[in-house]
This record gives sequence, C-alpha cells and structure tokens, in this order.
Amino acid sequence: MITQFYRPKTVKEALLIHKEKPVCVYLAGGTEINRLNSTIEAKAVISLQDLKLNDISVDEHGLHLGSMVTFTQALESPLVPDFLKDALLFCGSKTKRNMATIGGNVALCSDDSYLMCTLLASRARVVTRSMAEDCRITEENLPLREYHAYYEHYQNVLLVALEIPDYHRYVFSRRFAKTMESHSSVVCAFGCEDETIRRCSEVRMYAAVKGTGVQRFKKTENALEQGPVDRVEFHKILESEIQATDDLSGSAAYKRYLVEEALYQMYEQYRKEKKA
Repeated sequence: MITQFYRPKTVKEALLIHKEKPVCVYLAGGTEINRLNSTIEAKAVISLQDLKLNDISVDEHGLHLGSMVTFTQALESPLVPDFLKDALLFCGSKTKRNMATIGGNVALCSDDSYLMCTLLASRARVVTRSMAEDCRITEENLPLREYHAYYEHYQNVLLVALEIPDYHRYVFSRRFAKTMESHSSVVCAFGCEDETIRRCSEVRMYAAVKGTGVQRFKKTENALEQGPVDRVEFHKILESEIQATDDLSGSAAYKRYLVEEALYQMYEQYRKEKKA
C-alpha cells in the first residue's frame, strides 16, 4: 500500500526528493507498482505526472518520445513508426494502453516487456537524468543496449526520454502468449540495416523470455553480418544462446522453439522485403 505520495512540478524537484528519500519509486502510468505478482512494491512514490515528459517530436536526430508518452498517445501519433505501433498493440487492454507509458515499460525491463525488445532492435537511445551528491543534475544520452546491459547501475536514475534515430532499419517483432491479456511466454524482435546485396549490418536480435529476462543473441547477429545463413545453421547457432526455464507460461523447450522459429521468420521477412 502506498502511504507516501509526492507530486513534484519539475524534474529537479523529483530528483531532489529521490535523493533525500531513496526508498521512493518513480511512478509513471501506475500499471505495475503493487500489482498482484508484480516485481515492484512500494510504500513511497514520486509521481511524474506534472513533469511535462509526454512530448512526441521529430528532428534531425530522429524520433523523440518523452518517457510519459502513453501507449495510446504513441499509437495515435503519425510520427511514430509502424514497427513500434505493432509492439504497442501487444498490450491488448485499451484501459492499460491509456495508462501505460513507454518510459515505464522500458524502466521496468521485465521478462515479458511489450516494448523492450523492439526498441533494442531499433537501436533506440535513452535520455536519463540523475542528481550528484552536490545536487548537480547530470544528463546522459546512451544506447538502450547499454542501459539494458548495465541495468542494475541505471535503476535509480530518472528516464526522461527515448530516441529512435533515423537509421532506415528493418524492424520486426512477435509476441506469444496464451491470451492477449496473459503474460507472454516470449516477446522477440529482429532489426538490421542493408550493407550490400548479400549482407546486412548492425543486426540486433533480442527476446524477452518469461522466467529468464531480456536476452541478446550476439553470436547469431555476428553470423548474419558475415553473409546469408540457412535455417539449419541459424537454429544451430541460436540454440546455444537461448536461456529458458519451465514455468506456467510454458516449458523451456517450448520457449526455445518460439524464439528460434520467430527470429528466423523475421530474418526471412527482412530478406524478402529487401528483394522486393
């Protein structure tokens, strides 16, 4: 139960409250904190509602999404690319889409995240702010893959925006769950750019596997960047990288199958679109 609720008017005020009361949790859309079976329990929260972090814009660097942009707001914006809208629709509840924020979904980095894999495959970046001991505010703009790789280090910073640079990427994603409202067994995404007629570059392959977290498959990415890979070789390399466990969302073998098959199908989809 929440017993302390803070509603700062500025980012600086929010950071100062968090510095003085580190037990506080940043509250974005409120769909996860203290929910049944949630990983986030809190008695003290800092609302981000009044910080004006809900803008969507495009400039020479690409698409800018404030961390408080809701799924619904992003879905309704003509500036948001279709590949991200596909992932936003993984959330089947309209009520939840009206509440859930892009920044909140990323900051949670859950093992059934709707967006994390797709954003990682797009080579998105995150903008964070934190407060030093002398109360100076520091801002950092870093690749989302770095935020994910060092997630523990960034858990207490305030995520203020996400950026999707205009890399002209192919990005595809898939979600597998028993029902639209169920927790997913697997969410995975594939992204790449063209280098030559026979090679792709900057390949990113991620999967959020229930029970084992968000995973990147570097060996398979490297293999695809060397040249075309057939189904047998693709599965052989990827199989050695996937971590999965049995739970109520499915067996480890089932999750492995979903990841392998879905990522290969997305790789094939890229190759077909490239030829078209």
